[in-house]
Amino acid sequence: MYLMAKCRELYHGLITQRKVLLTSVIILSLILILTIVIIESPQARSITFAQNEVFGKELKDQKLNHTKHAEDLKYLLEIVNDLDGKIQVGTVEAVVDQPNTRTSLSEMEQIVNQLADKLKLEKIDENYSIKSSDINGTHGNKSQKMVMAKAGTEKLDIQIVMQTVLKKGTQDKSFILLRVDEKIQNNEEPKYLQKYYEKFDRALLSLEENGEFTTCLSGFLNDKLSEDKQKKIMSKLFEKEGISIKEQHETYNEMIFTGYSSKMDNLIMAGDERLNLSIALANERGMDMTSFRIATPLVYSDY
Repeated sequence: MYLMAKCRELYHGLITQRKVLLTSVIILSLILILTIVIIESPQARSITFAQNEVFGKELKDQKLNHTKHAEDLKYLLEIVNDLDGKIQVGTVEAVVDQPNTRTSLSEMEQIVNQLADKLKLEKIDENYSIKSSDINGTHGNKSQKMVMAKAGTEKLDIQIVMQTVLKKGTQDKSFILLRVDEKIQNNEEPKYLQKYYEKFDRALLSLEENGEFTTCLSGFLNDKLSEDKQKKIMSKLFEKEGISIKEQHETYNEMIFTGYSSKMDNLIMAGDERLNLSIALANERGMDMTSFRIATPLVYSDY
C-alpha cells in the first residue's frame, strides 16, 4: 500500500511539472509572436527608418562640410587672382579646443599615434617622428604636456599636436591641432589641401571630435606697394566682391583687414559681428614685393 501511494504521488508530481513546463512554453511563444508583430508593424518600421534616415543625414552633412571647405578655398583663390598674387604656401588647420580626452602623457601619446595612423603618416614619410614633453614649471605654478608628430615631403609638411596646460587654481586648457602646409611653385594652385579637409575631419571623427577649420594662402604680389596703394587695391577688391569690412588694423609694416563675405560658409562670431575673411598685406624689410596672407576665418600670427 505504501508503494502504491508513493507511485501515485510521483505520477501527480510529473503531471504538475508537465503542466508548468507547457504553460512556460506557451507564454514564451506568445512573447515571441508579439515581438515579431511589433517589429513588423508600420510604426516600428517607421521608427527604424527614421533612425537610419537621421544617421544617413549625419554622414551626408559630414560630407557636405568637406564640400563647403573646398568651395571656400576656391573663393580664396579667386581673391588671390584679383590681387594678381603668387601663392607660395597653402595651409589648412583643424583645431579641437578642450577635447574630451586629455589626461596623462601616455594617453596623449596614444591619441597622437591614433591620429597619425588615420592620416597614414608612415606612408607619407617613413621617418616621421613623434616627440613628447612634460614640463613641470614653477613659474606661475604652471605645467605643460605636449605630444607632437611631424611628417614631411618635398610638397607637404604635416603636424599633429596635442597640448595640455595645467595651472594651479584654474581649469586646465587643452587642444588638438592638425596642420598641413603645401609648398607651391610656378604659381600653381594647391593640389592637396582639398583632400586634407576630409582627412582631418575623418581623423578627428575617430575621436568623436569636430574640428574648427582655418585655411590660409600666403605669397607675394607682383610689386612692393605703398600703404596708399594697398588701401586703394583693397577698397576696389571689397567693392567688387561685396565684402563687408568690420575691422582694419595697421602696424609699422603690415595692414590687416577683417570682414565678412556671404560667398563663404566658414564663420565665427565676434559679439554680434559675423567674420569669415582676413587679409594681411606687409612690406617686409629686404623684400622688393608686398607679401600677403589671405585666410578664412582669420589670419593668425603663427602662419
